[in-house]
Amino acid sequence: MTKTLTKKPLLPLLLFFLSWAGMAQEYNAFDVRYQNNIKGDLTFIANNIVNRDGGTATTEPEDAYNATGNASTYNDWLDMQYINVDPANTFSSSSADFTFPQANCNLIRYAGLYWSATYPRDDAADPVGTPRQFPINQVRLRVPGGTYVTVLADDVLFDGIADPDPSVRQNSPYACYADITPLITAMADPTGTYTVADIPSVTGSLSPGGGAAGGWTLVVVYENPTLTGKLITTFDGFARVRSANPTVDINYSGFNTIPVGPVRADIGAAALEGDNRITGDRMRIRAASNPSFTTMSNATNPAGNFFNSNITLNGAIMTNRNPNSINTLGYDTDIFRLNNPANSVIPNAETSATFRFTSTGDQYYPFFNSFNVEIIEPDIVLEKRVEDIAGNDITGLGVNLGQILDYVLTFQNIGNDDADNYTIRDVLPLNVTLDELNMVLPTGVTYTFTPATRTVVFSIPNNIVEEGDTERSIRMRVQVAENCFDFIDACSDLIQNLAYSTYQGVINDNVITDDPSVTDFNNCGFIVPGATNFLLDDLSDCNFRRTVQLCGDNIILDAGDNFDDYIWVSDDNGNGLLDPSDTVLNDGDPDGDPSTLVVNAIGTYIVDKIVADPCKGFKEIFDV
Repeated sequence: MTKTLTKKPLLPLLLFFLSWAGMAQEYNAFDVRYQNNIKGDLTFIANNIVNRDGGTATTEPEDAYNATGNASTYNDWLDMQYINVDPANTFSSSSADFTFPQANCNLIRYAGLYWSATYPRDDAADPVGTPRQFPINQVRLRVPGGTYVTVLADDVLFDGIADPDPSVRQNSPYACYADITPLITAMADPTGTYTVADIPSVTGSLSPGGGAAGGWTLVVVYENPTLTGKLITTFDGFARVRSANPTVDINYSGFNTIPVGPVRADIGAAALEGDNRITGDRMRIRAASNPSFTTMSNATNPAGNFFNSNITLNGAIMTNRNPNSINTLGYDTDIFRLNNPANSVIPNAETSATFRFTSTGDQYYPFFNSFNVEIIEPDIVLEKRVEDIAGNDITGLGVNLGQILDYVLTFQNIGNDDADNYTIRDVLPLNVTLDELNMVLPTGVTYTFTPATRTVVFSIPNNIVEEGDTERSIRMRVQVAENCFDFIDACSDLIQNLAYSTYQGVINDNVITDDPSVTDFNNCGFIVPGATNFLLDDLSDCNFRRTVQLCGDNIILDAGDNFDDYIWVSDDNGNGLLDPSDTVLNDGDPDGDPSTLVVNAIGTYIVDKIVADPCKGFKEIFDV
């Protein structure tokens, strides 16, 4: 179950702290882009957008480039041209196929698209200073089964075209970011082929001093209740790392690794201009309790040449791409499991760590980093349902005036830490009365009721919300109001109720505040959020007719509040119905309140009160 979500601002709940330090040229400090406690994971797809053009039918940019390890196999020395797998519609395009690592029970919660390239001008052979032809802050995206849509950048992380350093302007690297979560979550099935198009880059060769490079990365966070709980954090920024400016550090805290057992963490990074054959670039990590940094590596990203122009997941080249080059010629995206033997890199009960980008040789531009660590945290699920006095579940169904109901609050800690200081706050609807003589509470549970605010607060003892405890239930008996006029205002026919949990862990003492109750779980265990709503089904039988006395020159008729519209008429034929022949009235609305009408003659007046679904409109009749 997800708890919180943020974009750029830090999470108050997690007390997250992030800073940048070091000697590298930092053009945009790395900052939190996304952070969430979630049972799920982070994955990605990516591809490069320029490739070598060898001048033959089998060495076109759309053909995979798999050469590695020698001086002729990096972008500085090759004729780099646009990949365009969809030439009828785009000037540059490449694609990748997205699938979930797990077959079932996946729900995308976040999707962020990054694109980056070197772009001082369109053609490397043109004189320096030739204006760019295309804007860098927009690309085109085609989702599975869809057509192209234009994606505008939410952030331009960096653009080197106007940098005062001529060595930066020579390559003019840039990187952009867009949150495309709504585009992805709108699909019934998000799996399939994604094509990103019209990413601008220089073409040709900038050698000496640089080469054409570029690509895109789609980062996806998904929920899956069968997976372990993680703190998933992504960062973005832009920095230049080279031997003359060797270090970028990212420091952060706000997590609690598990107290015992193996600590598992996944690391992600994306960078521009890391070359396959040039060594010296490293990615390192240090837990706060460790004295020194550990250099990270895996089967495809060596310790001394981590950013080596490839796209990898868990130490393997991702081949679900078109083209599926082993050597992406200056574009890197990698996510991998941290090698943590005997918890020597990140120990148990750790709360902070530092990442370091460094180089003694190869120049590269990191712009994305992620850190997903399994955490210790309680996770209390609070379910709110409604039963009639016979014990039948009537959640969401219609009820009658004066009906007696039981609210059933069921709670259970499904996390991996004991809960502490657990309270449930339940604000009763306006149109029900609490029957305190018929409260059913688990042993040790106490409550207070404040009638003025209609708030019930339950205090739950720690011994029934420990890790692995069975679920417990609280039953509150209420009675729906019997008087029709208690429902005269707009939407008063909807009886809405939510309960809220507040608690913290014993090991992880971050406070989770006002986590709302849910009404149900689907087959995968995903929560179905929302209030418990009951629509009264017998308001149509109510007689909303009343008599008022005209004492003086006039009287103000006052109907129920908060409806969308009010139509007042004179009941000319006295049948108590709204007829087309009835005279429509308008007093000029002197008080600015359309729910009132000033009248100065006896007679019968009808108001038609109109409101959008799911609330119900109805009429009132005034006999003056």
